Amino acid sequence: MTLQIVEEWVLIFIPLFLVWAFVVVDILRQTGLSTRAKWIWVPLVTVVWPLLIVYWLTRPVQGRALSLSSASRDYPQARLVDGALDHESGRIDDEQMSALEASLHRR
Repeated sequence: MTLQIVEEWVLIFIPLFLVWAFVVVDILRQTGLSTRAKWIWVPLVTVVWPLLIVYWLTRPVQGRALSLSSASRDYPQARLVDGALDHESGRIDDEQMSALEASLHRR
């Protein structure tokens, strides 16, 4: 009987611990959070476990991924992809797309 209770607790706490560890690592890696905010969030999610969900829903994601628009300044291929997407969506016409291609071929 006690072995079954231990197994149930293990099945509850191991996934909870993994989620906690993932959230703490995410907090520490966030570039959008100030150091002060990190110092506040880590103890909060450690002591108050339901705050894991609150953090996950409210976490900033702006500094995490490289957007195509920021990559466009550095890589001509990204500028071409941006231009192709704009052309397909109708934001730029055939002449503008040709001008973009020509400017990239001149490099």
